[in-house]
Amino acid sequence: MYEDIIKRLKNYKFLKAEIKALELDIEEMKDDIGVDGMDYGKDKISPTNKFNSTVENSALRIAQKELDKRRKEREIERIDNAVSILDDKEKEVITLRHIENRRWGTVTYKLDRTYDACKKIEQRSLRKMSKFLKQ
Repeated sequence: MYEDIIKRLKNYKFLKAEIKALELDIEEMKDDIGVDGMDYGKDKISPTNKFNSTVENSALRIAQKELDKRRKEREIERIDNAVSILDDKEKEVITLRHIENRRWGTVTYKLDRTYDACKKIEQRSLRKMSKFLKQ
């Protein structure tokens, strides 16, 4: 029932790493434009007389990476917003089990609760979060 939400939560850390990688790529690409921007020998006119600028092509690639980065940031913001409505125990269950991908044994030990109690907390948390993580 909540598989999509769980999948999104499990993807949280990966999204953060992807955002950081995109930031680094964008930074490098912007540095390269500064260097390549002065090399007019690379700019060619194609047989159709269409002008092809390496700077323009680089700018388009940067814009696409920035768009991808912003999409991923919005997903992180959606998840953070959904998690923010949970109480401390609910946050801990969701974080340990789905964001940090810990086993139920670890979750129950850290919370000093039974498996059934932790599962109930998880289900309640997912139900609350579902209002904010609809697709």
